[in-house]
Amino acid sequence: MSKELSKKYRTILIAFIAVIALSAQSCSRTYYIFGALTKSNLYAYDPNDIYNNQGGVDWYPKLGAQIGVATTVADISKKFSFRTEVSMSYQGAKYEDVSNSVKGSINLLYTYVPLIVRYTHNSGFYAEAGIQPGLLISARDRIGGSSSYFNDYIKNLDFAMTARLGHEINVRFSLGLSGYAGLINISETKIDAKNNTSISVRGTYTLRKHP
Repeated sequence: MSKELSKKYRTILIAFIAVIALSAQSCSRTYYIFGALTKSNLYAYDPNDIYNNQGGVDWYPKLGAQIGVATTVADISKKFSFRTEVSMSYQGAKYEDVSNSVKGSINLLYTYVPLIVRYTHNSGFYAEAGIQPGLLISARDRIGGSSSYFNDYIKNLDFAMTARLGHEINVRFSLGLSGYAGLINISETKIDAKNNTSISVRGTYTLRKHP
């Protein structure tokens, strides 16, 4: 692992722990921990003709996971609130290089800090929407039992729109569906284009409510 990558890992880990610690010390905020099972893809497209085969490579969804901590920044009204969170997301895509008879997967690790507006109905159903910037922590190209460094081919920054629907089962636990649609091409090469996309099933546990 390069020194630059190692430093990035430490920076993100420290930031992640700091957010959790600050949330735990706050008595005036509601804060949450969450986990999700994700199905992600690198939607590869030709700028002149959108399709899922690019340069002889077919792309397929990949299962992943996400964990994080969230907090309510402000209550806009009785039903609307503004939230933010920090999460670590393991995602990417599987691929098949038809011309070279090679199958593999691109494994990406991101940290995301979305800014979310949430609407909660009296029945407990909620809807969320917002922007979700992300920072690439690690990128690996895995073929068979071996993997290789792939960070040089993926941009460090990602940016997307996110939307969620769910239900507050009780005062502590909620369950929902999330969608993520990348707005920028994350490929560093000039001959292809890829966007992060994902859907996920997400469970959230409320650690503390407003007094």
